[in-house]
Amino acid sequence: MALPDDVSYFLFIGTVDDLRTRPLPVAGLLTVGRSRSSDIRLADKQASAHHAVLEVGAGFSITDLQSRNGTRVRDRLIPPLQPTPIRPGDVVWIGETLLMIELGMEPHAVGPSPAHTDTRPDTQVSSAPAPA
Repeated sequence: MALPDDVSYFLFIGTVDDLRTRPLPVAGLLTVGRSRSSDIRLADKQASAHHAVLEVGAGFSITDLQSRNGTRVRDRLIPPLQPTPIRPGDVVWIGETLLMIELGMEPHAVGPSPAHTDTRPDTQVSSAPAPA
C-alpha cells in the first residue's frame, strides 16, 4: 500500500519509563538497537546491539537481524532476515520497548513517569494495582 506524499510520519518509542516520538525520513533504512551507531538507539537490555532495520519509503517494513530475543509485530514473532510489512498503528515490540509509526504527531519527550501507554491509542494505564 503506497503512503500519501503530503503527510509526515513519526515513530513512537515507548517504555515504562520513557515516551518519545521522532520524525521519520521520507525514505531510507534506519537501524534499531542498543549500539551507539544505531539510528534508533534503545536502552533496553533485551534488545540486541544490532536488532532490526526499519525501512521507510512507499510503505514501511521491519526486518529482525537475527536478534537474540526476536522482534514481534502485531503480537507475532517475525522470522529473522525477512522484511515484514507494517502499517501506521501496528505495534512492534523489541524487548520491552514498543515502537509504533504514527501519522502527523509533533515530536516530544516525556521523562520518567509512573504510567505507560497501552497499545490502544489515547489510553493511559497506571502502574498502580487495581482496586480490590
